[in-house]
Amino acid sequence: MFADAVLGAFRTMAKEINDKGIQGEEVDKMNGALQRMEALAQQYDDMSEFSGMMMQESLYTVFSDFYGRALSKANAAQYQVDNTKYDAETDQKL
Repeated sequence: MFADAVLGAFRTMAKEINDKGIQGEEVDKMNGALQRMEALAQQYDDMSEFSGMMMQESLYTVFSDFYGRALSKANAAQYQVDNTKYDAETDQKL
């Protein structure tokens, strides 16, 4: 079925987010877009119709946007610095 070829990359990306334990509104919206893609794949037997609906609803863009936001937010949180513990001696060693 064409859905596996089209949606395989999106499924892998969603699994990556899940495996990293990333959560939040961005992940929920990304997963919502993937669920809609899966529903459309079940609804349409014709690749052209399926692809047209995906484009009409901007599902590729929505998924990719929220995937990027989820990764960015997770990476930003990982590298936050606690500025309340400034130590001049430690700063000089950097």
